[in-house]
Amino acid sequence: MSDAATALETALNSLSAPPIPIPDAPLASALVGAGALTLLFITTAYTLLRYISPSRLTPLLLNTLHEAEEAHFAALEAGVLSGSDIYTQMLSSLQIKASVIRETGLGLSLSTCPCQTLFKAVIKGHSVAVLRCIWEIQRLKIHIEILKERQLRQLGTLYAGTPGSQTLAVRRRRPRSQ
Repeated sequence: MSDAATALETALNSLSAPPIPIPDAPLASALVGAGALTLLFITTAYTLLRYISPSRLTPLLLNTLHEAEEAHFAALEAGVLSGSDIYTQMLSSLQIKASVIRETGLGLSLSTCPCQTLFKAVIKGHSVAVLRCIWEIQRLKIHIEILKERQLRQLGTLYAGTPGSQTLAVRRRRPRSQ
């Protein structure tokens, strides 16, 4: 026989070889289940990291700071706060802290790989710093609103004997149109 005939016979013999065994159904379904669980875990972890990422939290921080500034200025205009009290100093301190956090976040965003940036920010605790600053700003805003409510209540008792005193307190609570 020639070399071509031998090669052809070898090829035909390999085709008639016993088939490769297909894994039985329980093993295949276990592998699919494990793959699905792994995919679910990775997706959940990424979603959680994305949810607490500084790039998502920083705009929330800035909005919260803006709301606290508006409440502070409204309290200043109403005469509830003075320009040199503890709440003004706290707001100033939180503005500086928010600026530093934003600067740090912008520095982290210079990375070429967004996933790497996300992991660095979470591991270094930047997300925790942003969340803590948001919490502190919200607390300051609540304290300012409590002071405003206290003053409105005092005005209500001050004018309790005059006609229309109840409408004064209600009118003062309406939000200002923008």
